[in-house]
Amino acid sequence: MCLHVFSNSPSPVVITYELQGTAQNAEATYGIDVRSFVKRNFYVDDGLISMSSAEKISSLIKRTEQALLEEGGPRLHIFVSNSSDVMKHFSTEDLAKDLMSLDLLKDNLPIQRILGISWNLRTDSFTFRLSLDEKPCNRRGVLSCVNSFYDLLGSIAPVLIRGKLLLRKLTLESTDWNQHLPQNTRRSGKSGNNNYCILRTWKSVVLKFSVPTESLVRKDVHVFTDES
Repeated sequence: MCLHVFSNSPSPVVITYELQGTAQNAEATYGIDVRSFVKRNFYVDDGLISMSSAEKISSLIKRTEQALLEEGGPRLHIFVSNSSDVMKHFSTEDLAKDLMSLDLLKDNLPIQRILGISWNLRTDSFTFRLSLDEKPCNRRGVLSCVNSFYDLLGSIAPVLIRGKLLLRKLTLESTDWNQHLPQNTRRSGKSGNNNYCILRTWKSVVLKFSVPTESLVRKDVHVFTDES
């Protein structure tokens, strides 16, 4: 084989091996921090890093971009940052596609997806969004809603636990998947409709929930739980 197909199961490992080998070859020319960035802050073909100043991170990204291009050929692009001072160092065509035509200082910046997490650039916070499609008020609906969240760091566990406890209760009671929730698990809404269940209540709470990144403990911890 002369090419690696993207959907091949070993492809993520091949990409990681190639990127790290390229960075190692470029270390003497472009610096040990370039190699460290590729080795420690890349997940397959996505890099994610935070630094103390726009100048430091711009320098690192520029050198990494040049190192990968010269030594191995991959092009580093689709840049996103919560700092307009960082993004102005890169050409418009190298930014994320939905940022190319925007005024980064004035326009509302679209939510970005970073390793499965929604990132609000303007407020620098992680947000969680879900489909507003109505779920049936039964065990199947609870399971569907609980599992629709990708909460990598456990940021909204205090909210999700209510749905998980409800699901466990229904499972222990051996409730049929399609059986309507018992009366004692429902909660009346503003309209007084008895069919407004607890499931919809905690869904509405999660929609308004976000975690400012500055409130998180800053440590080099990376947790990945998908099949790769």
